Amino acid sequence: MKKFLMPAIVTGLLSMSVAPVAFAGPYVGAGAGVFTLNDGATAKKSTGGGYLKVGHDFHEYMGAEIRGGLSGSTKEENIVSPVPANKIDFFVAALLKPRYQFNEQFVVYGLAGGGLINATQTPIGGLKRDKSKFGVAYGAGLSVQVMDNISLSADWLHIGSKPKPVAGGFDGLSADMYTASVEYRFY
Repeated sequence: MKKFLMPAIVTGLLSMSVAPVAFAGPYVGAGAGVFTLNDGATAKKSTGGGYLKVGHDFHEYMGAEIRGGLSGSTKEENIVSPVPANKIDFFVAALLKPRYQFNEQFVVYGLAGGGLINATQTPIGGLKRDKSKFGVAYGAGLSVQVMDNISLSADWLHIGSKPKPVAGGFDGLSADMYTASVEYRFY
């Protein structure tokens, strides 16, 4: 009986297949969207921005990503306004990416980590002021695999703590980034 059961069990175990993880491995990508900038002293303003990213989905439920990018200025053209213009000269974020894969095409994910924003503020009739500020980064998104090595993503990412108003000064920016991106996956 043992001679019959052991080969049957081994054959059964070896014949089982595990569904492949469609989003496993390293990737590079680029994204663009709307960046809402907050300097803590004036109303939040939105502008366009973009970034490059490199990442690796190293586990079925976890990945990591580094993003770097910039934004346009919140200055309104041809409008005389007492509101200073803000701009992200560059940002860098290091993120862990907890993820859940629904099927071979759809993945939802969270983003958690830290980021550095180097920003410039140009007051009306004043000199430019710049400030680098590190803060917590968090967000969420959805990825869809559209071809073998290509996926599209949409996400929201917040970087920074709310800056405090400084009399006659600039305490930096926090940013909410609503973006769409395309990734090339190496597998």
